[in-house]
Amino acid sequence: GDKENKKTKKIISAINKTKQTNKVVINVDSKNRESLSGLMPYINYFPVHNDNEPIVYVCKNYSCELPTSDIEKIIKLLEE
Repeated sequence: GDKENKKTKKIISAINKTKQTNKVVINVDSKNRESLSGLMPYINYFPVHNDNEPIVYVCKNYSCELPTSDIEKIIKLLEE
C-alpha cells in the first residue's frame, strides 16, 4: 500500500516491533512497483490493489501465506 496511508504506517510499525530478526519488509506501491519488479520479478505475481488498502504477504521457506491486512494476523504469522 501507499506508504503515506495511515493503515500502511500502522502495519509497518507493528511489523518492525516484532521479535522476528530475519525479516525483510518490502513496501510496493504504484510509484515504485515497476522499478522493484526489475529487482524482484516475483512481485508481478502479486495483484495490484487499487483501493489503496495495504495488503501483506508473509512468506517463509519460499512459500507465502494468503494476503491479509489484519494486523493481529500478520503479527501472529511473524511470531510462528
